[in-house]
Amino acid sequence: MASKELSTTATNATDQIALINEYITGPPGEELVRRIGLANLEPTQPLHILDNASGIGTLIFRALVLTLRPSQIASITGADLDENYLAYLRKRAAAASPDVSGKILAARLDQQAPGLEASHFDYIFSNFGVFFAKSDDAVLAETLRMLKPAGIAGFTSWNKISWWNEVLLPALAKFLPDAPALPDPKRLFPGQAWFEPETAKGKLEGAGFVDVRSEVWAFTPEVDPKDFALACAHLVKSVAARVWSEEAKEKYVGKIEGSFLRYLEEEFVGGRWTGQMTAVLTWGRK
Repeated sequence: MASKELSTTATNATDQIALINEYITGPPGEELVRRIGLANLEPTQPLHILDNASGIGTLIFRALVLTLRPSQIASITGADLDENYLAYLRKRAAAASPDVSGKILAARLDQQAPGLEASHFDYIFSNFGVFFAKSDDAVLAETLRMLKPAGIAGFTSWNKISWWNEVLLPALAKFLPDAPALPDPKRLFPGQAWFEPETAKGKLEGAGFVDVRSEVWAFTPEVDPKDFALACAHLVKSVAARVWSEEAKEKYVGKIEGSFLRYLEEEFVGGRWTGQMTAVLTWGRK
């Protein structure tokens, strides 16, 4: 499915960007679920699953409900602090098949202090969410507390945001050469241990998880060039807002998306970037 088909179902610009981002953050989440072996599971009881920092429910709707049979699901809770995302998650849940729709819940929760029942969930996921937390140690402690004995937690994070160096920076150099420099976006995330498998593995083991695995997985996003430019420019603008002067923001921010798209169209066949994003997939057991 082309990303344009999804993005036009969004009700506002934030939802549109989030839906486009599913073509970037969705594949690693799907791969994490596959590697954990959820598709081969034959649970004796229906599962309770928490998707922390769920956003609009990317992991839920792209992986969980497509992997598990309805009879295998007791509940899937999508937790986030953003009410706009949660409202859209609820709409997606309402539009799901009747045998799973009522089992998908949306809850406004802080992943660092969710306040949910201990030893309740069979699986807890965080798809590109844990490194946003000011205290990833608190997230891991709460995750361990909420898991049932032998329950499994899985996390995705970036290893390389490759389009930054392969598309954005050369686009700025070519079309906006006087724009101020931008820092590596990974430097702006609080959780710096999640960008390499060795340190991500160490975080889980240090929190008390066992049988921990952490691996790098690469993929090329299948996304419409205009959508790709829109979504990537959204991140670039948020970085620029932190480090550029007001004068620089006024002069250059409005030109970022167009420059990004122009570079795609000039350098890649059909405007489709052929590079690879690399994600870190980390999971462990209580």
